[in-house]
Amino acid sequence: MNAITSDLKAVKKKGGLITAKERQRLLLPALLFTLYLFAFLLTEFTVNEKCAAVLGKESVTAVYALGIICTSAGYGGFYLSRTLIKSEGKRRLIIAAFAFAYLIAAPCFMFASGALLFVISAFSALFLFGYIGGFTHYAASLFLFGEKHSGKVIGGAVALAVLLQFIVQNLLVTDIALIVSLFLSVGGICYLAAKPVGDWLFENPLNHAEKPLVTAKILILPICIVAVMSMCHGLGDGVITQLHAAGAINLASYSRLWYAASAFGAGVISDMFERRLLPLCTLCMLVLFSTMALFIGQENAAANNLYVVAVYIFSGFYVMYLTVTFSDSAPLSAKPDLWAGMGRIVRGIFIGLTAAISNPLFESIGQQGLVIAGICLSLLVLVLFVAGGALNIIPEKKTENSRDRLPGFIASYSLTPREGEVLAQLLVGKHTNADIAKELAISVRVLQRYIASIYEKARVQSRAGLIKLYYEN
Repeated sequence: MNAITSDLKAVKKKGGLITAKERQRLLLPALLFTLYLFAFLLTEFTVNEKCAAVLGKESVTAVYALGIICTSAGYGGFYLSRTLIKSEGKRRLIIAAFAFAYLIAAPCFMFASGALLFVISAFSALFLFGYIGGFTHYAASLFLFGEKHSGKVIGGAVALAVLLQFIVQNLLVTDIALIVSLFLSVGGICYLAAKPVGDWLFENPLNHAEKPLVTAKILILPICIVAVMSMCHGLGDGVITQLHAAGAINLASYSRLWYAASAFGAGVISDMFERRLLPLCTLCMLVLFSTMALFIGQENAAANNLYVVAVYIFSGFYVMYLTVTFSDSAPLSAKPDLWAGMGRIVRGIFIGLTAAISNPLFESIGQQGLVIAGICLSLLVLVLFVAGGALNIIPEKKTENSRDRLPGFIASYSLTPREGEVLAQLLVGKHTNADIAKELAISVRVLQRYIASIYEKARVQSRAGLIKLYYEN
């Protein structure tokens, strides 16, 4: 995985100051990710709060565990729907339909007094928002492909979403405020979906189905790493969720701001040295989080809050790792709509399964047993990182092949996978636009949109200027 990241980041972006169009390209996916995560965090937290009132405090952890698995199913549903539905218009319509259905389900679980209505509406809302999350991760991965500041964009979006959640839950503590926040967020997501940040979001991209640079075999190791970290996270997550329901701790207090700070810091670190620092820092935070389990469940409120802080600090790095790892790889795979959200799919399944048994396990093995389990899982993550070469901070020396400029040029100017395919055809001087459109099985109108985007990113005015820039680069 380091080699792939290195290839993407190897060539620095040229051309002086960033243009307004380029700033917009970073702002829109950041806004999309912020709105999605803000609404999801509010939904997840509100489901737990309402569960305590409707089903009883003892049911909160079970509902949380099943809910996060439902969210993972929603991510998988996004990929499945794109596999079955090929029409661009129908794909836009289904996003709007899922958003509308969510806006019906959310008030239902918020104001439900009966157990059946609450359970159906709550799980439905989490599944529907998982689908929206699949779209969000897919869009962000394609739009931030090759961007050298993608980690800061995602980390900043997570931090802003957590900050907005903190403000709403601590300063606007009414159901109406929650509903308004959710409606505005989902409305913003629908606007970006109706007028997307890139036209490849709904059409089938010129993908790497025949010769993918990233295969499922390559991604097995990251999946295992995220699965093990998720089990470690779930051990503590289930316990503190139950403690929050019982009133022993407050997960929405100022300690939550550590999550925002950690996510932003992890985003900055992830952009350094071609992602090579992020795995090491994430592993260190995992060990810290595991050892701090000694403070969980204490009658001393300060000790419990100290553990909550450790949870949030680890969460920032953990979320950044599982997001950027698959976001970087997805555009180079044959199924970007699946792999972009794979980190979240794995996270939901393994946190859900572990959180479901965390409280009985904690009662039987205590704090010391939880620490031992966490350290053992951390050692397993270490072994997996070493096996994948993820802890090699010093980059491998490469022999540059001057004959193959295309990958470097694509990374240099942050071209999307589809734009890279178009560029390869444009460089063949004898090919007309009609020839290229026929070769790539797209319309001339769509091709012209790609060409205009390539010209804008490369800051050239013509095909001749593009070819000249390419060979002089």
